[in-house]
Amino acid sequence: MKMNQNYEKKEKELIECLLGLNKQSTGRQSTFQLALQNANSNKIIGNDFVSLLLHLIALEQVGNLFCKTNGTDTNGISKAIKEFSNVTFSNIALEGIKHLRHSLAHNYSLAIVDHRSSKHKYYKYILHYHENNNSSYDKSEYYIIPPESEWDGTLAYSDIEKTYNCKMNINTSFRIFVPSLIELSEKITDTLRQKYQKGELHFVCNKENKNLTKDEFLGQIAYKFFVYS
Repeated sequence: MKMNQNYEKKEKELIECLLGLNKQSTGRQSTFQLALQNANSNKIIGNDFVSLLLHLIALEQVGNLFCKTNGTDTNGISKAIKEFSNVTFSNIALEGIKHLRHSLAHNYSLAIVDHRSSKHKYYKYILHYHENNNSSYDKSEYYIIPPESEWDGTLAYSDIEKTYNCKMNINTSFRIFVPSLIELSEKITDTLRQKYQKGELHFVCNKENKNLTKDEFLGQIAYKFFVYS
């Protein structure tokens, strides 16, 4: 997709609006910016559960807008973390973060099954509302510790609650350090703003958009990632 001055101007306006840098823009706000604003509001009132979900949604949008799809890695969260953070995460850790977003958004819970894999895979989570003092911010364990063994999806019946619950076995659960993961998202947002100021941030046209014209491509971004008041 060949760029021209008109495209560059429109792209500049959308990115500024997306990152909250365009104070003159009226009647339009990015879903990315709304997610971050609501995440911060919920963080202030102590609702880190909602704040975490919104940060993961914001990361997903970053990956879908600004990162190329390489190989089979099409997930926006995974791409955003790989592209815009200095922390190296294992594939299982990235899978865990991706499915945490799905679990919170679709199941309203801390457990989910991936039906799309050839063999159903089960994920469950324990949230820690403190930092991992046994690690440092440049290590993936500061944000997430994968389980020692896979959870088989077995539920345990509780005589007290009269319902089935996940066994909160730490050995089969992803351990999420919520403040640290939120901080990672905020650092990635800061990195985006710095790259934009240097002229290094552009929308990426992946193969699903390759047949669109320049105007159609930007129009699709505006339709998917912006809301109008």
